[in-house]
Amino acid sequence: MADFEIIEEGTLDATSNTIDFTSIPQTYTHLEIMFSARSAKAGNTTNGGEVRVNNDSGSNYGVQGGYINNVMSLNMATRTQIDSATRIQDAGAQPGVHAINKIMIPNYTDTTVATKGLLFETTAGGPTSAAVYWNSFAIGFWSSTAAIDQVTLYSESVSYPFIAGCSYWLGGWA
Repeated sequence: MADFEIIEEGTLDATSNTIDFTSIPQTYTHLEIMFSARSAKAGNTTNGGEVRVNNDSGSNYGVQGGYINNVMSLNMATRTQIDSATRIQDAGAQPGVHAINKIMIPNYTDTTVATKGLLFETTAGGPTSAAVYWNSFAIGFWSSTAAIDQVTLYSESVSYPFIAGCSYWLGGWA
C-alpha cells in the first residue's frame, strides 16, 4: 500500500442531496475527503452543509469552529449531524465558482476512542458584486467507539441540492 491512495472519486452528473461514501475499507490509518460544492440557491454567498458518520442520526455530534470574524459552537451531544462545517456556494456567485472543502479523519478505525474528531477546512466565494469570500475551519465531533465505515455529506436542504458538476474524492493515508 502506498502512503496515500484514492479510494473513491467522482463528479455528480445530476443534482443530489448527498454524496455518500459507503463501505470504507478499514485498511488505512487516516481518511481525507475533498469536494467541491455548489447549489442552485439564489444569492451570492455560501451556506453550510452537514456531515453524518455511519448513518447515525442520533444526538451524538457537535462542532466548534470559526470563519471570518465569527465563531460557531454547536455543543456536543445536542446535534444529529455535524452542522455548517462545510460550505456550499450559491448560484448567484460568479458562474462555475464552487466552495472547496477538505475533511481529515484521523484514526478512523480506532474502537477505543469514545469520540472521533473530523477536521474541516473550507474556502468559498468569488468576484461578485458583493465580493463575498469565506475561509473557515472547524472540528466536528462524533461520539462513538465504532470504527468509521461510512461518511455522508449533505447539501444545505432538500430544496437546495448539490448541482451536477460537483466533484469529490475519498483518500486513505497509510
